[in-house]
Amino acid sequence: MMKIDRLKSFSALAIVAVALCMSVAANPAEAAFTGRNGKIAFVSNRDVGAGEIYTVKPDGTGVTRLTFPNGGNSDPAFSPDGTKVAFKGPDNDLHVMNADGTGSRRLTSMAVAESEPAWSPDGSRIAFVASDGDFEIWVVNTDGTGRERLTDNSFHDTQPAWSPDGDRIAFVSARSAPPFNDTDRNVYVMNADGTGQTNLTPNTTSPVYQGHDDGPSWSPDGDRIAYSNSLTGGEPEIWTMNAADGSGKVNVTDTSASVSDTDPTWSPDGAKIAYVASVSGTNRDIWTMNADGSDQRVLHAHAANDTKPDWQQDSIPPNTTITSGPPNITSATSASFSLLSTETGSTFRCSLDGAPFAPCTSPKVYSGLANGSHTFRVRATDAADNTDATPAARRWTVDTVRPTISGMRPAPGSTIRNLTPTIGATVKDNVTDLAKANVKLYLNGKQIPATRYTYDRGTDRLFYNSPKLSKGKKRVEVMVRDGAGNVGQRAWSFTIR
Repeated sequence: MMKIDRLKSFSALAIVAVALCMSVAANPAEAAFTGRNGKIAFVSNRDVGAGEIYTVKPDGTGVTRLTFPNGGNSDPAFSPDGTKVAFKGPDNDLHVMNADGTGSRRLTSMAVAESEPAWSPDGSRIAFVASDGDFEIWVVNTDGTGRERLTDNSFHDTQPAWSPDGDRIAFVSARSAPPFNDTDRNVYVMNADGTGQTNLTPNTTSPVYQGHDDGPSWSPDGDRIAYSNSLTGGEPEIWTMNAADGSGKVNVTDTSASVSDTDPTWSPDGAKIAYVASVSGTNRDIWTMNADGSDQRVLHAHAANDTKPDWQQDSIPPNTTITSGPPNITSATSASFSLLSTETGSTFRCSLDGAPFAPCTSPKVYSGLANGSHTFRVRATDAADNTDATPAARRWTVDTVRPTISGMRPAPGSTIRNLTPTIGATVKDNVTDLAKANVKLYLNGKQIPATRYTYDRGTDRLFYNSPKLSKGKKRVEVMVRDGAGNVGQRAWSFTIR
């Protein structure tokens, strides 16, 4: 197929002209990929006159701006797995970014305006529109290689939308010359290699007038195509038809002639369609409805123009993190955990010590915990009902038991004649493997340096071979602090004669 390298000779004026022509053409088609309903990407001029790309949750909340250059970003299209967005940049080249707006990279640079990206279902290629005098449909690998042209005629071919099985591409063409004899744009389908181009909305009216057909969008099961049409000569409305042959056309909006309904895009679960409606006649908003046209409602009303919606297929679960909690060992019988999900708007379910997971919020607080080991687990579920399959976990031990001191030597209250006695005791803790630093020895109120006594972890025995002592009563004190902060203390006396 002919490559577009020769287009590098086009002048900057021609590039601008192409961009202007495309801006007044119909809105790009979108593809639906089977899965759970994620966010809806759209274009708005609410912050920048030339427009930027935003996302919104299906309930109309959480509007987030994704692009931040000088305006002019448009035509967002989610990848099949929902992790990427292809779009037209202000430089009229195609770009790809992460679904959160990070990691943007240029995909094409053809010296003419490129727009209307549409992903193949396997995520390996992107169909798009470029021009060498008229608009044609091209495909390119997602790494920018392997660019080739699918349509090649004197008519404008635009708005590609890949079928869910990857075998066909729907598009819009304005083929007015014989044998087409149509004055308006129609929805066509072709094989993914560009062959077998068939008109699904041919002109069957007399006199010759049908109204433009635009914005084809495949249902996730591949059976229906939604599109906009102004059959009555008034404002466009949303229709659906059988994808196989264009039969079974149904007007699903059927609204007032003064309302413009365009840009349909199916939800990944196939139950809903998002679209653009201009009810006031002064601005456009994103609306949603059931696939049969019922329950039409504005998604996010705004004084600006919101257009070109595309619905994210979200089957990617969030990642759950415990950002704070108790130390590994503590004497506190309560515990508080701060929770975080990689997806805002997620809900949490928590489990303590193997109990069933139950709804919880951050921070999650437990009280009245028993001594011993405990395990806390939490998993997040995002707005698309994807649940983290690997819950975050935190293990810790509650210890309110003081260390014990027994087996004191010389025995408490005893009288000995040895002026260099071995002073010692058995020092144990119920949990902590005590180190010498945990054990302190005092003789007659004076702390004995740790270098001068031995604490044997294997036998839990403390030994101090004292230097020569004077006769009289001697007071010994052992103080132990375990890892939970519990303090065990024992004092006794013996007498040397």
